[in-house]
Amino acid sequence: WLKPSLERTRVGFAPQFASMVDRGVRTAVVRSDWLVEYWNWEKRCCELTVRLKDVVMSHQKFVGVAAVSVDRTLLVACERLGLSATVWNMKTGESVAILAGHALPVTAMAFSPDAASVATGDEGGLVRVWSTVSGDCILTLEGHKKVVTELVWAQLPLCSQTLLASASLDCSVRLWGDPHAGAGAAALVLEPPEACRTHQVQAWELAPDAVFSLDLSPDGEQVAGGMLSGHVVVWGARKGENRFAIDGHRASVRQVAFSPSGGMLATCAFEEGSVMLWTVEEQSLGLLQAMKIVSLQSLLWLSDEFVGTSQSFPHWSMRLWDLGSTTIQGGPREIGKREMHDSAIALLVAPR
Repeated sequence: WLKPSLERTRVGFAPQFASMVDRGVRTAVVRSDWLVEYWNWEKRCCELTVRLKDVVMSHQKFVGVAAVSVDRTLLVACERLGLSATVWNMKTGESVAILAGHALPVTAMAFSPDAASVATGDEGGLVRVWSTVSGDCILTLEGHKKVVTELVWAQLPLCSQTLLASASLDCSVRLWGDPHAGAGAAALVLEPPEACRTHQVQAWELAPDAVFSLDLSPDGEQVAGGMLSGHVVVWGARKGENRFAIDGHRASVRQVAFSPSGGMLATCAFEEGSVMLWTVEEQSLGLLQAMKIVSLQSLLWLSDEFVGTSQSFPHWSMRLWDLGSTTIQGGPREIGKREMHDSAIALLVAPR
């Protein structure tokens, strides 16, 4: 079940790590003590436990940000507020490479589709690309002025090129082209429309159009971003044009995720505990379903029919939902639940 099943990896801005495989049957959870547990949803048991070795930590004792390679063989993670990251073999727990070079804490990570490289972003807006074999920094990408909140590294359909995209609190999304081709400058800089900038935000000392989350459609044609204002913006990936913006949430959108077919988009606002499922239309998004989940932390598409969610304190659990089966109240039916260790944290990797 560790066979390749993805075309890309993704990671959220909040501290999180969990990897669901085979339509949610098995889930990998990284605990705060740096143990990886592989849980089987059908058998309701832990099938395998792997301890990550050579963990570099200071006073922080839990995972801050992490990512899993497409072929499920490598994991990269760093402690919260850590300046360096470590790449591990997921089956043995042996460290493969140490990525050291950031002057500010690492906030986002993404593996290349072939797992030969990994990209990391930090609080200062710097993006670095590393070799997973030697641990050397092979490319430095400058442009963002504030925290890099999310990285997506995708294989473009029908060609051999890849696309690295980054989101930042500086109110922009940057498409860097193919880092393997030595692209050192952003090919496109995507900015939110005026509607996001004029939205009143009470709590944060940030611009309302700061970009918290990012995803790329499976066909490589559209980029979706979640804003501090609660807006969801969709751009064209080829020309960078603003296609439309939807004002659906009343809190910052911390995760956006296209379904495997690209026909639906899930948006999550953690502070208000809401998930909205949209149909992707030519000029807009059509609201399909809205879910309320207390302490929501992240969401995963298992297929176009099933999604997984994780919850943080005080609930600490992962849940599976069947979108094709509804309850009396009209919402999706919960078909599975896994209680987690009180210090376990989760990142969901979207299957493709």
